[in-house]
Amino acid sequence: MNKRTAAVLSSLFFLEFVIKGTLLSLTSLYCRDYLGFGGIQTGLILTTETIAAFLSPLILIFLADRVIRVERLLMMNELAVFLVLSLIPFFRSFAPVFFLFFIFNIFHKPDFALIN
Repeated sequence: MNKRTAAVLSSLFFLEFVIKGTLLSLTSLYCRDYLGFGGIQTGLILTTETIAAFLSPLILIFLADRVIRVERLLMMNELAVFLVLSLIPFFRSFAPVFFLFFIFNIFHKPDFALIN
């Protein structure tokens, strides 16, 4: 791998993990203070990460092994994450926000396994 490719990939992964870490820590504040969700609703939205961490690697790693190259799957996951994150601010009720956070986590969680 040449130095330019290594630098681009390093910056990509750095930004990805910084954004994910920031998003995770601010999600509960966003749900509670901005959207006005209660503690149970906020907890359910945060639980989507755990459910997605269990389900998504099983499906998407199978696809990466059998159907599609890892690089393309990672690119499609990042595109889906971007699209879902751009939709979240347009919804204020619980069901769509829960669904969008679940879809976000389904596409984002396999990145840790795909990168390795």
